[in-house]
Amino acid sequence: MRLMTTFALMGYLYNEACREQKNECCGIVGYIGNQKKAGDVCINGLHILESRGYDSCGVVSICSETGKFKLNKFASSDRFGGDCIKRLEFEGQREHDNFIGIGHTRWATHGDKTDVNAHPHFDHKERVALVHNGIISNYYQLKEELKTKHNIVPKSQTDTEIVALLIGLFIDEGQNVLDAIKSVVRVLEGAYSFLLISVLDPEAMYVVKNTGTMVIGIPEGLKKKANQIENEARSLNSLSEQGSDDEGEGGKKGSEKQHKFQIVASDTTVFQDHTKYYYNIEDKEILRLSLHEKVEQTKIKQIVEEGIKVTLPPGIDHFYEMEMLEQPEAVARSLNYGARLMGGDNMVKLGGLDRMKEELQKVDSLIIAACGTSFLAGKYGEHLMRELGCFKYVQTLIASEINERDFPKSNGGFMSISQSGETMDLLIPFRLAQKHGLQRINLVNKVNSTLARENQCGVFLNCGREFSVASTKAFVCQVTVITLVAVWFAQNKNFNATKRIRSKIMAELKMLSVIMKKTLETVNEKSKEIVAQIKDKKHVFFCGQGIAECIANEGALKMKELTYLHCQSIKLNDLGNNFFCFFKRNPNTPVIFIVLDRDPNKEELLSTIQKLVTQVALLPIIVTDIKDKQLREKYQ
Repeated sequence: MRLMTTFALMGYLYNEACREQKNECCGIVGYIGNQKKAGDVCINGLHILESRGYDSCGVVSICSETGKFKLNKFASSDRFGGDCIKRLEFEGQREHDNFIGIGHTRWATHGDKTDVNAHPHFDHKERVALVHNGIISNYYQLKEELKTKHNIVPKSQTDTEIVALLIGLFIDEGQNVLDAIKSVVRVLEGAYSFLLISVLDPEAMYVVKNTGTMVIGIPEGLKKKANQIENEARSLNSLSEQGSDDEGEGGKKGSEKQHKFQIVASDTTVFQDHTKYYYNIEDKEILRLSLHEKVEQTKIKQIVEEGIKVTLPPGIDHFYEMEMLEQPEAVARSLNYGARLMGGDNMVKLGGLDRMKEELQKVDSLIIAACGTSFLAGKYGEHLMRELGCFKYVQTLIASEINERDFPKSNGGFMSISQSGETMDLLIPFRLAQKHGLQRINLVNKVNSTLARENQCGVFLNCGREFSVASTKAFVCQVTVITLVAVWFAQNKNFNATKRIRSKIMAELKMLSVIMKKTLETVNEKSKEIVAQIKDKKHVFFCGQGIAECIANEGALKMKELTYLHCQSIKLNDLGNNFFCFFKRNPNTPVIFIVLDRDPNKEELLSTIQKLVTQVALLPIIVTDIKDKQLREKYQ
């Protein structure tokens, strides 16, 4: 863990040295209210979501005077420092002083990074405006049908515009907006959520959620009066049951002093300046939202932590840096400030697993499912579980690649690891595991996420919210919690044989937060020295053995995410074999070796590294927590 903190810092410092800014992902915001705040809410919401990454953005609203759409959308360019949101704010915010509007940040999937491909998108007669997250997997087939059968040629390269055009076609046939949406949803394939407004129904927003995260924020006053209100929700599985009398009439605009609104977003952080109350939109739902439609009291939730406004402390320029410095406190929370280590006799106490102790003790084959950084944390846990003899069989798999053949035939377990708890690639095998009778365990951070709500048993990470795309504290908390879980299984299935190693792990966990804080305070200058050596290089390799290989993989990923440099984790044996020619052509390429003090073969490993350096022209950087001073000096 100390080594991972070092890599996190090195990656950040490299990024600063290169002065690069890199991001990923998308976001949705929508507003309807009795005050003309569509522009403010949507653009400020996009600012809040900008840490998720974007290469284009846009806002559309319905002009309260003309009843027509007002649209501004841009891809990032050299103007405004390359930031399309700043351009949107400069050129469009005042144009959207209206009662209703929707906004979007896009990371290009279908189509290039252009103004035309940016969301929102219209139908062919500009009656409907739509923003979308996800992927329509059959969009090409639908696009061809639009061309050949209806002579409609999309203006953009996106799958999103196809949805808007199809809705427009059904409106042409005489359907109202809601019925047109229902008709289109029947032919869509893929994982998607979208938000829509229409000049035909200017006092309503329409939300469709097949998968992903969509939440609706409401003012506290509306929450208190929720018993007077009834939400209009329809399942995608029973769309044909609804009639066409659902359009409803608009309400009064701006005449009431109390601010009434509903804000739709892909993340609850958008609500931080507006409300503490929200409700989740479930999978397979369509909603028509207006100020007169009602919200069921049972659906309303109060935001626990996501609604707390987060600002960067003085002297901190990036969320990544802030979250890196928060790691010691995050780890302390993941240990429940020591309460999870208070089981007695070097035993951990995990209430979420203790309640299912009898069932979990029968598990002898475990599948660990995760994506990205969480997958690498899972690999760390897999190594530790093998070392502790927790199961006859344990394997970590990328969630999107899991199928039914991977599930154990009997006495099987399925462990999901996720920060967001909303990753569809993980939810699919998670639900499939239930059908196959596997005992399911979740290690998830977000308390109100889909994964947490469908939870059978598990352990919360408690790492707090991460704004940076490149994970820091979520990863170290995942590694911490999966270590707790490994110890829990060892103490309940292999008590006597694992006493010594469990005692050592428990002692290290008790000191973990303190050690991480000290590491952050001491490695800064050394990391700067290393960055000076590698910042002009084209390639960086990470190398570890055994459990250190997991740390090497995560170190390479962090460096790659922050710098867009070619970074790769390779096995020690491959250095002198498969990569020999590479280093001949690229001399003095940095290779960061991770050597752990806990490795019984550490001296042999250091000796091998020394021999490799003499054989191959590389720039060796050894990162280690070895305490033996003589050994450190010997291989300095």
